[in-house]
Amino acid sequence: MTQSPKTLVITGCIPGAATVGEILLQEMLSLVDQKQYVVASIVDPQEVIAFEATGQFAFKAFNRPFEHGNPSHKKLTRLGEATKRLTTYEPAIQRLTGEVEQFALEHQVERVWSILNMTSVNDLTDRLMPRLKLPLLAHVWDDMEHLCLQRNLDALTRRRTMKRFSKLLSQAETTAVICEEMAEVYTSHYKAHCQIVRHGVSDNVKPKTNYTSDAEFRIGFSGGMYSYSAWDTFLKSLDSLNWHVAGKRIRLIVMSDYVTLKSRKPAQIDFLGWRPTSEVHQQLANCDLLYLPQAFEGHQKPLTQLSFPTKLSAYVSVGRPVLVHSPRYGSLSTFYKQHPIGGLCQELCVTSLAQEIRQLAEDQAVYQSRAEVVARVAKTVLSRARFESQVRDFLNISSPKTLNATLETHAVGGGSA
Repeated sequence: MTQSPKTLVITGCIPGAATVGEILLQEMLSLVDQKQYVVASIVDPQEVIAFEATGQFAFKAFNRPFEHGNPSHKKLTRLGEATKRLTTYEPAIQRLTGEVEQFALEHQVERVWSILNMTSVNDLTDRLMPRLKLPLLAHVWDDMEHLCLQRNLDALTRRRTMKRFSKLLSQAETTAVICEEMAEVYTSHYKAHCQIVRHGVSDNVKPKTNYTSDAEFRIGFSGGMYSYSAWDTFLKSLDSLNWHVAGKRIRLIVMSDYVTLKSRKPAQIDFLGWRPTSEVHQQLANCDLLYLPQAFEGHQKPLTQLSFPTKLSAYVSVGRPVLVHSPRYGSLSTFYKQHPIGGLCQELCVTSLAQEIRQLAEDQAVYQSRAEVVARVAKTVLSRARFESQVRDFLNISSPKTLNATLETHAVGGGSA
């Protein structure tokens, strides 16, 4: 591997610390020679107001066209939406492509790294690549079909977007994906050359094998909520336990910008809203069990099957067992079968989920063994070192140690010509 060529990064977020995307982008850019990277963020103007330069990379924000469609199921409305996309959205993408192209030419970039986390980034990249005629590295966090459904795009627009997505993945030198299931599907469907890049938080995780208290059993949840039926089942399971287990009160600690909280029993819930990463880590470490759901809703199947929640990396970094609540086809169900990190419930069943909670709260030996698995996963599969290695392999650049060793070897005349 060598030093990175001048690279244009196209993304639907800004480098920062407010969202998962911002954090991932910021951390990946911290691993490279930032003077060789030029960041084009396709964002809502309001997102840029609070942005402060966080590195040596060149940065420019571009206004993102409105991506969402009308959720109406009426045929005429949907047809009108498809026509509207052609007369408003597509011209906006065309103008945006010209602006980003000029930015790329000004900085004399040699390749493109496109993080396809927005449908607009997908559409822009499809138009841009024939103009620049440069190598492409594609990067997928959430499946494009899920993003289309999330934005209520009509069928014609969705087919056009997916066709562009397919073309980009087939043309890309490498496509970074979030999990094994996504790699398998994209290799088969799009002939993509896939490589997993998955977030890791820490290399020094120790299993926390003792409960936090004799009076409380603390269950934690952090991050966005997309698994509504699973969450509803989870709250009902706590009600079924009367918010007590193993002779202790159950206390639920929630760190999220929005969740629905309801209970027909006297509940103990701390809703903390959004908290910075450092505090999230501290709060999770002070819990006994961490709840991690995936969506069971049929229309969310692409997300559940092909995504890998970044919050799992944060969860395992504290060394506590994780309660996975995922359909049988979910990526987390597959992951759990290889790495039993706590408890697993694969159905929307109050009794089954309550039983998983009860076992981890009442059986110290099981709790200890699952915590030890969590620590092993955090040190290997989801380690910080592995994440950094995956990013550098994807970008085809040397680690600082390797690069420095190479330079020192050449400096003393030991290298080959």
